[in-house]
Amino acid sequence: MSGGGMFTSRLAGEGFANDLLSRVIADEFAKLAVAMGCDPVGDRAQQSTDIFTTTYAGCDDDVPVTFYEVANGGHTWPSTPLAEQLTAFQGYITFEIDATADSWEFFQQHTLGT
Repeated sequence: MSGGGMFTSRLAGEGFANDLLSRVIADEFAKLAVAMGCDPVGDRAQQSTDIFTTTYAGCDDDVPVTFYEVANGGHTWPSTPLAEQLTAFQGYITFEIDATADSWEFFQQHTLGT
């Protein structure tokens, strides 16, 4: 296909990759927090050697919004059982937090109205 269409979209181009990889994830998360009605500046704290959190207060419906940062972390899911196989190509994985358990706990506490 030539002359336009999905094959010539920015998803296929170098510009998309450069844009995506140049974003600072903490800044993107801060924008999300503001969109959820939170205070624009979060409280950053070091939880352990590897883990930093930024917690935003005043969010809509009193839903807590916390950004977890893994120092020197790769593109990984913390505490994944496949860590040994993934570390080689996705980077450092921490076991100081468990993303699955933490996510499940959040969703158990904050359900959508039915």
